[in-house]
Amino acid sequence: MSYRAHGDLRPSGAPSARHTHTPCSLIAAPVRRRRPGAFRAGLVLVGLLLAGPALALITTGWTTNGTASASATVNGITVTLTGQVDEAYSAGTFNSTNWWSDPYGGGVNGGPSLTMVYDNAGARTYVFTFSKAVDNPVLHVDRLGGYYDNNRPNSARWTLTGFTATGGSVALERLSGNTQFTVSPAQNRFLRATSGTFGGTGSSECLSTSNGTACGSVRFNGTGITRLTFAVDMAGDRGAGDEFELRWSFDGAKVVVRKQSVGGTGTFGITAGNALSQAFNLVTTAQNTPVASNTYPLTDHAAAITLTESSVPSGYVLLGAACTDQNGATVSANVDTAARQVTIPSANYRANQTITCTLSNAAPATLALAKTWTNAAVNDTATLSGSGGTNTATLASVANSAAETDTGPAVQVAPGNVITLSETLGAGNARPYTASAWTCTGGTLSGNTLTLTNAHAGQAIVCSVTNSGRAIDVSVVKSAAAGPVISGQVANFTVVVSNAGPLAADGAVVSDTPGAGLDCPVSGNPITCSASGGAACPGAASLPGLVGAGVAVPTLPVGGTVTFTVPCQVTASGL
Repeated sequence: MSYRAHGDLRPSGAPSARHTHTPCSLIAAPVRRRRPGAFRAGLVLVGLLLAGPALALITTGWTTNGTASASATVNGITVTLTGQVDEAYSAGTFNSTNWWSDPYGGGVNGGPSLTMVYDNAGARTYVFTFSKAVDNPVLHVDRLGGYYDNNRPNSARWTLTGFTATGGSVALERLSGNTQFTVSPAQNRFLRATSGTFGGTGSSECLSTSNGTACGSVRFNGTGITRLTFAVDMAGDRGAGDEFELRWSFDGAKVVVRKQSVGGTGTFGITAGNALSQAFNLVTTAQNTPVASNTYPLTDHAAAITLTESSVPSGYVLLGAACTDQNGATVSANVDTAARQVTIPSANYRANQTITCTLSNAAPATLALAKTWTNAAVNDTATLSGSGGTNTATLASVANSAAETDTGPAVQVAPGNVITLSETLGAGNARPYTASAWTCTGGTLSGNTLTLTNAHAGQAIVCSVTNSGRAIDVSVVKSAAAGPVISGQVANFTVVVSNAGPLAADGAVVSDTPGAGLDCPVSGNPITCSASGGAACPGAASLPGLVGAGVAVPTLPVGGTVTFTVPCQVTASGL
């Protein structure tokens, strides 16, 4: 409004008295008084407005910097106005008559505002910047334009000349206002109507008649706006310039958390931190069917959005997470499945986004190892292992009979695990074994590698291997010369060891314990050995062991034969 009707009535910078809507004469022009200390740079009035289920963001206090700039921060978003004014930026108060419309639910009338004075012969540039990209911000204007010199109107005329917006365009839209508040989208400008003259006396307040100043709300339709640049000049007769008030409102960002589980259902605790502070539970009741939280508004848009699973059913793991906005566009997030946490950096989201993050969890699978013995030598052993998963499955198996199956304890494993199955036979086993291929009741098995995916969540998997003792047809035939033997004479016994297969019997141990009345071997007459069919005899020094603990045949292939000749002296007497 033109608060200085005549330059000689009120010196520049002098405080003025605010009146009611009562009409007044030109000489006694009603003007408002600024708050005490309004001209002090650095004045801070901070606040925010809660409205309904969402958080309506509207500037409620400004930090001023003389005649150069002013800024206001609401929920982590700072709006800064840069541009020279003719008196220091100061705090004001919108009038109580509600000519404004805030589509985001805020209350505009009667609230704190930024007051600025424009009194310049030419145009000036003013720039609004937003520290975080906003969509469709709304500028509320009070007491724009006014009256002076026999009630002829004038107005500061605001023309949008530039912008920075990810959407690539910005268009003005008048939302509300009194008759005098004019928005021209085609010309990208708004001002108080200046055509014609007032009827009767003027007023500094916003009225429904042609008298008074202009007030209303104009929305700047655009996506991802961070800068709006205006050229401002005086429309109509400049007179003593124009003094008016401004407030901005925009919608804040909001978060919805969705939870889905595979392999089972349960209750999942979620804690939302940094940009907002919330704690809640999400309960899944059907697999692969997401359940959603309430919509939670952010309270600090300068901070990251952090979503943490504070509790999960036993053994459940976080498979992954994905975030999108209300238009289906991806919102980039950092997912730490080990910490069960999703973080959206502040730079990755903007105001007016409703961000939906879907967190997917899987129930644990279990893995147990089983060992089947076939044709085993009693007390032979084997150690089984399934390593590389969330937990390692093990089994220490002992053959307590020739044919049995042993099963180890089940351990929890999870989708995403790649598990290596292995077996080690006991070094002291009495018998060699042939191992079968591994088999598993769940997961995806390739050779000895077990891979678990989401499809295997909740499965009780048993992986088995069968060991069959390798049976070899080894015969031992002992014979002696026919006829009676007199006590004191030497009798030669022959021990023939043959391998009929199907496998080599290298290392087979042969023993021949002499019966009563025989002394073997005879002193000076040692045991001898001959071999055929690819077999090999034990060394001469070990041959006496044949009639003791036994002697090992080093090589006994299929078809091989080893013949031992054992001389024994008959010591028995009598018939």
